[in-house]
Amino acid sequence: MELEALKIAADELKQTLRETFNTARYEDVMTRIGGRLGPAYTLDQSLLDSTEKAAAARKERLESELHGSKSNLIKESIRLGHNDLGDFYYNRGSLSDAFKCYVRTRDYCTTPRHVLAMCLNVIRCAVEMGNFLHVANYVGKAEATPEAKDDPCTSAKLKAAAGLSLLDQRKYRQAARAFVEVSPELAYTYNEVLSPADVALYGGLCALATFDRSDLQSKVIGSIGFREFLELHPQVRDLISDFYNSRYASCLAHLAALRPALALDVHLHDHAQALYASIRHRALVQYTAPYSSVSLAAMAQAFGTDTGALEKELATLIMDGQVHARIDSQAKVLYARHADVRSATFKE
Repeated sequence: MELEALKIAADELKQTLRETFNTARYEDVMTRIGGRLGPAYTLDQSLLDSTEKAAAARKERLESELHGSKSNLIKESIRLGHNDLGDFYYNRGSLSDAFKCYVRTRDYCTTPRHVLAMCLNVIRCAVEMGNFLHVANYVGKAEATPEAKDDPCTSAKLKAAAGLSLLDQRKYRQAARAFVEVSPELAYTYNEVLSPADVALYGGLCALATFDRSDLQSKVIGSIGFREFLELHPQVRDLISDFYNSRYASCLAHLAALRPALALDVHLHDHAQALYASIRHRALVQYTAPYSSVSLAAMAQAFGTDTGALEKELATLIMDGQVHARIDSQAKVLYARHADVRSATFKE
């Protein structure tokens, strides 16, 4: 998998190198390949040198144009000059320099639309830098402009960026609300930050981990807009359907199948274990809620586990106050602590 990913990255970099000037990433990928893919995938020093020379010339020209605009005190030209230099650095992979250039355009913005464009550039750069405090800050600035509300696509981008920031802060419920409110107008216009399938994945998992059944129905399953995203990620769509319809073994099987991909996801890898545990625990709580007593053997079968492991999980949930019940370890039965819970007894 590693070599295949490096091969794809090398092909993409070689095709775009003369446009992006991202020589550092090209050199890094070729070094990681280390000759394992044959002579076609070794460092091309002449390509590297010529690209560096072209990059230096482009940078010099952009800086000269910006200097001229400053000398003439033309605000719009200065703004565009900083923007162009920011784009140059961003494409080249010099994210901190790009960030500074985009922020500098703020002093030369003369319309709310300019402010919005500045915020979107800073957000895009900050996401790639992993600086989600800046993301949250500039999402707030952007949402304060009238244009952000008037354009559904821009509004969707800001909701998606806010979701990423909240996900990074482990505010999973708030992240879920942000992602499920992303409108389908986003489409594929924000692929440099996240794709529509990412919206389905991040929003779906955060919702399962934090929403109650009512919210899951109204904000996820019953949401026409979010359903469009879910259709692009059938595995998440089926996972949510199984959870809501109490098909727990199938639900957890879908979740287990997703875990290898989650471990490699740029935004989810640090959260995969916490989300998985929360979804599983909520499934256990949801399963036990209607009954006054539950056979552990039947429950273990429903969750695709054994009674010993299930008993330990339930004991933890009881101690945490998430399940209000007691376990009869000899009879292997879970008894609800409240007599007014539905009186039906679920036995094997």
